[in-house]
Amino acid sequence: MKDYFFTKIKKPTRRGVIWLGQTCNLKCYFCYYISKIEKNSHPEHPFFSLEKSKQMCKTLTKHYDLNSIDIQGGEPTIYPYIFELLDYCNSIGLRPTLPI
Repeated sequence: MKDYFFTKIKKPTRRGVIWLGQTCNLKCYFCYYISKIEKNSHPEHPFFSLEKSKQMCKTLTKHYDLNSIDIQGGEPTIYPYIFELLDYCNSIGLRPTLPI
């Protein structure tokens, strides 16, 4: 695993957002997606595959010339391939962030 670090550098970006799915391990009372999260059968519940996520990232760089991406969706830190996706984003020049 590569080293990751925090920075306070602020630069303008061409930022995009991908939503990995509605899977979440919390049940926040204020969540407006709770009906999707509670039903495993809901079509938006499962996370995207790693290949689908990579494809979306590549599209954002090739077709929209973006250089940064916010990775969201349910709870992205429990996405099983989060480190692989972060490495891939970095390898194609797409700076990833996990907004909190």
